[in-house]
Amino acid sequence: MNKLIAVGTIISDVSYNEYNEGNTKKATFIMSCTENYKNKEGFYASNQFPVTAWGHKAEIISKHFSKGDPIGMVAKVTSEKYEDENGKISYPLNIVLDEFHFIPLPKKKAVQPEYEEYDPSNMSAEEVLERDKLVAEMKEKLGQD
Repeated sequence: MNKLIAVGTIISDVSYNEYNEGNTKKATFIMSCTENYKNKEGFYASNQFPVTAWGHKAEIISKHFSKGDPIGMVAKVTSEKYEDENGKISYPLNIVLDEFHFIPLPKKKAVQPEYEEYDPSNMSAEEVLERDKLVAEMKEKLGQD
C-alpha cells in the first residue's frame, strides 16, 4: 500500500499549468506539516515538501486554495531515477495528490464582521503557529501521526 495522509498548510503560491491544448492539467505547491513536538526555540517543528495534483483536482486546487490555506490530503509517493551531468544517480521523491480535503480555519480572536473574507497574507507568524498547533492537536485527537 502506498498512501501518505497529511494535514498541513500550503506555504507557496499554487502553480497551475495546462498542457496538450488543455487536456492535461497540473497544479503544484509546497506543503508544511507540523510535528507533535517543539524544537529548542519552543516552536512546533515542521516538514515541508512539494505536492503535485493532476487533472480536475489540479483545477480545483488552483481555484480554491492559496498560500496560507490549510489542507488535508491523501497522496502517494513516487520516485524517478535521475542521473546528473556527473553521472551521480539519485531517486527524488514525488508526492502525488489522490484526495484533498478543506480544513476549516480557526476563528480570529478579534471581533470581525461575518462577511470579512479570509486573507492568508494578513496572518501574523503567531496566527500561523496557532493554526498549525490546532491542526496538530486535531491530528492527535483523531489518532493520526
